[in-house]
Amino acid sequence: MVHERPWMFHTTVLENVAYGLASRGVGRREAQRRAAEALERVGLAHAAGWFAPALSAGEARRTALARALAVEPDLAILDEPLADVDAQHRAGVERIIRELPARGTTVLLTTHRLETAYRLADRCASLIGGSLRNSLPDNHFSGTIAESGGEPVMAIAPGCRLHLATPLRGPAHVVIDPRTVILSREPAHTSARNSFAGRIAVLAAEGDRVRVTVDVGVPASPRGVPALPRGVPIVALITDRSFREMNLQLGEPVSAVFKTVALEVYGGKPP
Repeated sequence: MVHERPWMFHTTVLENVAYGLASRGVGRREAQRRAAEALERVGLAHAAGWFAPALSAGEARRTALARALAVEPDLAILDEPLADVDAQHRAGVERIIRELPARGTTVLLTTHRLETAYRLADRCASLIGGSLRNSLPDNHFSGTIAESGGEPVMAIAPGCRLHLATPLRGPAHVVIDPRTVILSREPAHTSARNSFAGRIAVLAAEGDRVRVTVDVGVPASPRGVPALPRGVPIVALITDRSFREMNLQLGEPVSAVFKTVALEVYGGKPP
């Protein structure tokens, strides 16, 4: 386990990293060799002889990660693994975490930053009120950003593509802020590149707002507005006043409209 604020033993960085190996009966020479390799992986080979308690927070974090990597664990538990790590070394730490499963190590990490979870994890869950829930924010989609007609798109279901505004390509996560989704009974005449037809599946009051879930798998109109396959929900969060003025009803056909700039993209790489 790598704690959010890792403890450094009062010895050198190399001896800190070799500790787990020594406690498992690995000989001193072999333990120091494997510790040196782990420090090389985290970019701290030059600091092997430094006094570990004097390290910066980011250096201590990387030393603790090396200490965990050196024993080649079956399970690595990482608590906020990127906290305090400077921008120069952040990409390297992320690369190490991504490579661990291929080395036979399962990774369980905790973070308050959704973008970190989206970039690094295959599966995400939320801890809400002390309970673990397999839930993600509304309008969260995973897929691969590809290019179609000279613009980036992500297929989130057969025949369903989100139009994006990003230079990134490849596997990524996309999140649409429910407050940016516009509901319309008629095909929207806007510059928005994303417009999908469906029917209202859920209405839920949230203070002075109403959460409207549109099942965009049900064709809502024969007027040319594309409909998505069944089972793809899009959530809009509208004011109570707008809800009353529109007089929205369960099962009613509507269009969910949002601009490409309303989509937040996590992951992906420059082409």
